[in-house]
Amino acid sequence: MALTATPGSNMDSVREIVQRLHIAHIFLRTEESLDVVPYIHGRLVDEVVVDLPPWLVAARNRLADVISRSINILCNVCHAMTDPGDPRSISGFKIRMDRDRYMMRHQGGNDSGMDVGRILSEFTVVITLAHIMQLLSEHGLRPAWTAVRSWSVDVARTKQRLGSASRAKVDCVDSKEWAVLLRDFGALIDALDKPSAALPGDGAPGPSRTATDLASRILAPTSDTPRTDVVSSFFNVSNKSPSAGSAALAGGSKSIVDIAHKGFLGHPKLERMVDIVRSHFDAHGSDSATRIIIFSQYRGSVSEIVG
Repeated sequence: MALTATPGSNMDSVREIVQRLHIAHIFLRTEESLDVVPYIHGRLVDEVVVDLPPWLVAARNRLADVISRSINILCNVCHAMTDPGDPRSISGFKIRMDRDRYMMRHQGGNDSGMDVGRILSEFTVVITLAHIMQLLSEHGLRPAWTAVRSWSVDVARTKQRLGSASRAKVDCVDSKEWAVLLRDFGALIDALDKPSAALPGDGAPGPSRTATDLASRILAPTSDTPRTDVVSSFFNVSNKSPSAGSAALAGGSKSIVDIAHKGFLGHPKLERMVDIVRSHFDAHGSDSATRIIIFSQYRGSVSEIVG
């Protein structure tokens, strides 16, 4: 016997689950079912739509630049997939489907001389970056920063021969696009953690040395040995040139923290949530027994909500 509240978004999805699990009998209930209605209490749904602030739009654009680099490899260098469209709304599921189709076409190897394993690693990079884009857009800066920082740490450990990140992942983290992303995400995190000391206009210091130093380290060439595979050779100049990344870190593009408003949180939904919670308790007074339950889809955002 099994019970689920989310069997699928449509009947076809439900039917697929029933077939795969060999379920003989199924009982489906909704809020309108006659035997459920007596237990449904009054409820008012007030949907609140928030706009993305300029700093978050800019952060998504920074991440989109990183994704576009890998998409360019797969579409224009390897011809392994068709252009998926806007990288800011890219679907990880679609990239997985493109990867599976590519694997079916090249089960016996790639007759164009490209490293199939290297190309599959690039697919994995895009899939993961699409997930980070979803975290940034739907859950906020801090969950996305955690994933970005984890990538940089993995590559740093690989360079020290303490880990085994893929060549595609190392290339991505070594790129100047990633350096700009790391710089601006780090500056925003500094502003979140120290709002009074990180926002511009008050003689405040810039981003913490931790984010800047990390971005500088990932730009350093890892080896003088030339790379000869097709994909890596195409990007050797941009990835292995310290001057290109250093220029980006030195201010080749405006820092996102310059356009963040004072006291901003990791996502506008958090700001709206704080306003709603405060208004509710202010209206009911400190002696009221009223309570609020906040549901979050992503576990990593719970600590930020509580904080």
